[in-house]
Amino acid sequence: MKIQRTLRSTLAIATFLAALQAHSAPLGTGFTYQGRLNDGGKPANGTYDFVFVLYDSATNSVPIYSGVLNDDVQVTDGTFTTQVDFGTDLFNGQERWLGVGVRPGSETGDVTELLPRHQLSATPYAHFARRAAVAETVTSVPWSAIQNLPASLSDGVDNDTTYTAGPGLALTEGNELRIQYAGSGTANTVARSDHDHMGNTWVGSFSGTPGLSVHNTSSGSIGLLGKNDSFGTGFTPLGGAGVFGDSTSNAGVAGFSSTGSGVLGRSLAATGESDAVKGMNASATGRGVAGYALATTGANIGVLGQTDSSSGTAVRGFATATTGTTYGGRFSNVSPDGFAIHGASANSGVAYFQISNRSNNETAIETRNDGMGITAKFTSGASTNALPVVQALHLGHGDGVVATTGGSGSAGNFRALSDFTNNAAVVATGAGKARGLKAVSTSGEAIRAESTGTAIYAKSESGGNALVLDGGAIRVPGAGFNTPTTVFIHRCTSANLLAGAGNFATVIDHPLCNNNPNAILFVTPRINLSTFTGNTYEDLAISWSDDRKRWLIINTSVLDELGDFDVNDSFNVMVVLP
Repeated sequence: MKIQRTLRSTLAIATFLAALQAHSAPLGTGFTYQGRLNDGGKPANGTYDFVFVLYDSATNSVPIYSGVLNDDVQVTDGTFTTQVDFGTDLFNGQERWLGVGVRPGSETGDVTELLPRHQLSATPYAHFARRAAVAETVTSVPWSAIQNLPASLSDGVDNDTTYTAGPGLALTEGNELRIQYAGSGTANTVARSDHDHMGNTWVGSFSGTPGLSVHNTSSGSIGLLGKNDSFGTGFTPLGGAGVFGDSTSNAGVAGFSSTGSGVLGRSLAATGESDAVKGMNASATGRGVAGYALATTGANIGVLGQTDSSSGTAVRGFATATTGTTYGGRFSNVSPDGFAIHGASANSGVAYFQISNRSNNETAIETRNDGMGITAKFTSGASTNALPVVQALHLGHGDGVVATTGGSGSAGNFRALSDFTNNAAVVATGAGKARGLKAVSTSGEAIRAESTGTAIYAKSESGGNALVLDGGAIRVPGAGFNTPTTVFIHRCTSANLLAGAGNFATVIDHPLCNNNPNAILFVTPRINLSTFTGNTYEDLAISWSDDRKRWLIINTSVLDELGDFDVNDSFNVMVVLP
């Protein structure tokens, strides 16, 4: 490819025009280059890549700037215009030559250098700009070189002007104005008189002293007030406050901590009923104090109460209203495996709860369930003591424990998991004529007890009644023919009838009385009137067989026809163990 180039004087003209516009808009560091390009002896058309290199002589092979590549410059009838930018540091008043290389825009190889190089010349105003270089090296200017100097400065000394320091300023003997700073900061800036420090942050290290201290010595006033919105509630606490937060819709005071206490309240009063933390809420459905444990895993605690006093109370609830359905303490649980109330004692004493009622006609514990679940569940897992899970003590004429269910669930479910002999799921004690435990049911079960040991243990220490049933019957679920329940139906079979003298005896095989000669059995015959023939058992006896280790039902009638037991004869049996 044979490429010719023709340079025009447009470069110098563009530089001159740029200098004239220097005061109207900021100048860039580039300049306009316009040329003419022939390709193959004819004016070129199409896109070409141009490389511009800056030299300090016409022949030096080492450039002072390696090159500026302008891709795909449009060339029309041999004419093109483009911008060249070498920056400003290379033009320091010394001579400069511009080298140009070119290649077709569709190629990516080497460029063809166009010779000779073009010397860059200055426009007339560029000569004036060279004088500015002198100002860079000037360190002082004599008074005589300054035009239009005021008369008071003609002697070269400013000693005729009077200066006055305004508010917040100080004037030194050398007429130096200084700002009067206040405080212990190090900043050299001046704040406006109406500044509010909004959004500012103070950082420092002060061991043993507060980072920020606000002290209001007026009694009954507020030391520090923080508002979340425009006006707040306008409420002022009685007796004042050291720190008071006021918000109409958000948190008045909020505290957060990664490892310690988010909010810590402490009362130093040695006497009286002072409060370390006190919550008050005027809403009909609001909460005075609420605690939330947000973690979905782990043994976290929403509200924790602790006392170190030998006679203190960790958590106490007190409802003062004399009417309405109030609650001294109310707890609820959503999880089917959770607990509304969980109490634990690590030392000797009442295992879980001690509930005392000194009112003559009220109830110490009342649980109610209208669904199918368990109203109250109390569990003792200790096997090294004889403490009750629940101890309810009533000193008046009411009831220690009242459990009521309105649905199909259990009003109270008390369970002792240990195998210690004297442990009990429920111990109810009545002093005097009071009842230790009262269970009432309109149609269901008043009491239902299950245990692998003793389900119900009743004792009267003063000659009273250990157990009183007022209406209703004792129901034994699952009782039937030869069932292992305390009440069951014994049926005569060929296997349990004693052969020989006319089937006069039948052997009772039951887990509650087998191998136990001390068991007490109540037996009544079962007679079906529809098949009754007039013959009956005249003399029945219950006897212990020492060789069989079983109890026997014997017909001692002297009449042979009446002394036989037939297959399918049956008897109602109840076993009582001493």
